[in-house]
Amino acid sequence: MRTAQPAPRHLKPQPRKMGAVRPMMVSRRGTAVATGAALSVPAGFGAIAMAAPASAATPELAGATTTGATPIKAAVAAKPTTKVVVLRYGSKGQLVRIAQARMGGLAIDGNFGPMTLARVKKFQRDRGLAADGYIGAATWARLYGFPGGGTPEPPTCTVSDVLRFGWKGSVVTALQKRLNIPADGDFGARTLHAVKNFQHMKGLRVDGVVGPATWARIGGFPCGTSGEPGNLPIGSPSAPYRLPFPAGVEHRISQGPHGSFSHNKWSDKNAIDFAMPTGSAVVAARSGRVYSAGMTTFGAGNSIMIRDASGACTVYSHLSVIKKWSGQRVSQGQLIGLSGTTGNSTGPHLHFDVVGCASYRSLQVANTYERATSYPAGTYALSYNR
Repeated sequence: MRTAQPAPRHLKPQPRKMGAVRPMMVSRRGTAVATGAALSVPAGFGAIAMAAPASAATPELAGATTTGATPIKAAVAAKPTTKVVVLRYGSKGQLVRIAQARMGGLAIDGNFGPMTLARVKKFQRDRGLAADGYIGAATWARLYGFPGGGTPEPPTCTVSDVLRFGWKGSVVTALQKRLNIPADGDFGARTLHAVKNFQHMKGLRVDGVVGPATWARIGGFPCGTSGEPGNLPIGSPSAPYRLPFPAGVEHRISQGPHGSFSHNKWSDKNAIDFAMPTGSAVVAARSGRVYSAGMTTFGAGNSIMIRDASGACTVYSHLSVIKKWSGQRVSQGQLIGLSGTTGNSTGPHLHFDVVGCASYRSLQVANTYERATSYPAGTYALSYNR
């Protein structure tokens, strides 16, 4: 029996030459074609990674399965960088809801309206950004990044209560514990003083209002707590006032109480001036009855005085238009006139004060829901009046 002899080398099956040829990568004017190995081209450089099938890139190799041939891999296109969607007044949808939740202090309704616009501008100012009201790349970066951009989401517990003078509840108690002051759950004068000291030490705006910026520096908002702005009805003599312009609107404080320009006499020492363009809406800071309305003879120009449950009057001066007259009832937040620059005025603004109705003597700094009794000139006041 003959033993099988090994075949001569020249008779052994040989791999097809074309099967051993490695595909090439061709780069032409910013376009890359990869057919032999995975290729990733940064999207930022304007190149496009094309994942062409092997049969399309090298037609000669279609169907080639000869042993020893190099496997052909489809190219992997680089993932493009996430594009930032810019939100602006009037935008709607899920992105608006996310921005509202991350900023805190807003109803999460997906509607970029006046309240959201005012909150965005304040958020931008507090962080040294251009306060243009647009949520673009820079603002998204300070809001934990654009959703889906690979940045971490913010804590699930967002700021749900912005605290100010007059608030009560467990959230005030938590705040007081962090400030190392007696914790009675009542945001009174002692807590207001402690908050202002804390803000001053941390380089924050010293306004006595505990909003997102202050919460962030004091350990974050305490989850599981709640508060309310006291238990006083709107008509109570001790109920807080509201700012004299509509909810969601903010105006710059041009002069506070005991100012150097004026506000240093018995008749105006506790007044606040808001730099409001002529024609801006002026609303009642507290419910009551119009005590007087009309042009004055002592420099206040067109002026309205409203007597409330405390027996004192709130005064609104330098108006361009008066919309309520003596004897009429007004509700808190109701339109009473338009701002202007009538009387002894150097420019459009609203002069606001709490005075004796008959004496016109300035009685006290208005203790408002939004600002308590803190009105530093140059800062912006955001209204929550109805």
